[in-house]
Amino acid sequence: MVARRSGEGVMLERGKKILVIGNAIDKNVTESDWIEIGFLTNSDDLIKKHPRLLRSLRWGDDDYKGHVFELIGTIIDAAPENLGLLVDFEPIGRAIEAQDPGAYAELRAELSGGAVAEVVLATSSHAALAALAEAQTLLREHGAESAVDRIHTGLHGYLRAACDAAGITYNNDPTANQLLRALTEQHPNLANLGA
Repeated sequence: MVARRSGEGVMLERGKKILVIGNAIDKNVTESDWIEIGFLTNSDDLIKKHPRLLRSLRWGDDDYKGHVFELIGTIIDAAPENLGLLVDFEPIGRAIEAQDPGAYAELRAELSGGAVAEVVLATSSHAALAALAEAQTLLREHGAESAVDRIHTGLHGYLRAACDAAGITYNNDPTANQLLRALTEQHPNLANLGA
């Protein structure tokens, strides 16, 4: 992930923001959504008058994604608040969170004025890291009660990744307790620890 340090955390570079948002738009935004994006970001003329964007979308042309990246860069550069408007736009935000949870957490933290600390675990998953980064921001800005759910999600993701890394099987949709039990009972490094 291309990022730069900001204080004690990480912020996405302009190009990475454009790629993350553009990739989220590529398969998830309709022509009507583009019109709404135009009104939200005060770029409706830019979108309507673009010579290829909507036509490429309608026809499924190969050049559509390139036009998306170009236009997102222009929209973000036009006004700093447009980044937040794009990320908060439901189809885009949902797609970013599903496709790249780490980038989503970094964008959310940047938009809330916080910085996402670099969290490095020996075993992890993107969702676990994103949840822990969000928890740090929530803890700093809203207190411990707000961060509990994100910490639980991060721990759950970490336990699942640890089981996967060790080849430990578990049932569909296991709880954090079930994953911890599977690790303590089946992980070779946790066998024969004594009383």
